[in-house]
Amino acid sequence: LLRVKRGTYFIRPLEAGPHDKGSAPDPWPIASALFDPCYIGGWTAAHHWGLTDQLFRSTFVVTSAHIRKRTHKILELEFQLARIHDRARVTATPAVWRGSQRVRLSGIERTIADGLANPLWVGGFRHLVEILNSALNIDTFDVDRLSTELIANKSGAAFKRLGYLVETLWPQRSDLLTVIGPHLTAGVVRLDPKLPKRGKLSKRWLLWVNTTVLGSDWST
Repeated sequence: LLRVKRGTYFIRPLEAGPHDKGSAPDPWPIASALFDPCYIGGWTAAHHWGLTDQLFRSTFVVTSAHIRKRTHKILELEFQLARIHDRARVTATPAVWRGSQRVRLSGIERTIADGLANPLWVGGFRHLVEILNSALNIDTFDVDRLSTELIANKSGAAFKRLGYLVETLWPQRSDLLTVIGPHLTAGVVRLDPKLPKRGKLSKRWLLWVNTTVLGSDWST
């Protein structure tokens, strides 16, 4: 046995040598045990649902547990953590089977809503646009479910980014604008929160348009 944390152990393969720490074949159940209550989200969920081909070294985990640091390396596995305070939202997340264990996983709409609120969760703003474009081409993508997830996220910035992106890149998907409705909030936010406040102010969406999206490969 290898002690992962107090009360949590990893069973090493029988063929492992006495000094071979080994590594877990699947990081999802490990994350579920270490950071519970939590769900697998962000770029990891985006890849699972086929929204991106990009692979990330670390597994993205959203947790309502108290955490001291955002990055962990355990059993040669890397985890990137984000904390939210809504425990009920975490524990209500549907689970999927990973081998013999069930692990909570954000669905397509939750992953998009999380990314709109926090683009870094999905690898940054440009990657957010990529996975949103992929989601719009999936038959099972549910606009009403996206609306529910956005409202539950309580992020005015997410609605603003969605509105601007839809009008700029996917004007034919005006049905997505109905999701925004009365949920626009006061205050101006940055389209890409990682970049400085600069560029043109969109008064309609109360956004600093601080990066270019027109003319990109995502426009359809």
